Amino acid sequence: MARRCARLNAAGYRTVVPELRGACGTRFLTADAIRDGSAVALVQDAIDLADALEVERFDFIGHDWGARRGARRLHGHTLP
Repeated sequence: MARRCARLNAAGYRTVVPELRGACGTRFLTADAIRDGSAVALVQDAIDLADALEVERFDFIGHDWGARRGARRLHGHTLP
């Protein structure tokens, strides 16, 4: 992953590589956070991250569970 990000950065792109909820040292910041790995929850995590980083537009690359998140968003599903 680091080599891929380095190539993207060298080409002028900014890369952000978050951990998915429940992986490694992730934790929930609020008691009302959705506590599952559903595509809806993962999409909301991506939106919340973009908001926190003040990013209005971004491209998404996902692998495995992350690909579920991206596919759900790209296919026009909306959050409840």
